[in-house]
Amino acid sequence: MRAGAPLLKVAAAAVIERGRLLVVSKKAAPGIFYLPGGKPEPGEGARRALVRELREELGVAPVGLRLLGSVDELAAIERVPMRMTTPTRIRPPSWPPWAGLPAKTSTRRCWPPPSAGT
Repeated sequence: MRAGAPLLKVAAAAVIERGRLLVVSKKAAPGIFYLPGGKPEPGEGARRALVRELREELGVAPVGLRLLGSVDELAAIERVPMRMTTPTRIRPPSWPPWAGLPAKTSTRRCWPPPSAGT
């Protein structure tokens, strides 16, 4: 990671359905897939940012948010140090939640099979 670069804070969701993890890509980088979520706006906490981002990206309101953990890594798009906070499994009311909804920021949503990341 670049020394002295400001820490980018991100809130992301681990949405799991039938043993698969939901990932999304954005119009800005269609070849990069990551957990749905985003950056808090000024004065916004991680939980509120995550709720807003999931509503924007997937059209759902998460329930049962509890902290799973945080990861410090290099941001895939911005290439700056990032701290991603992720709650435990989020159970939306029904899938697919985006049926008929316009994609505001996400260009693609997919559920890779469990073995795809290994």
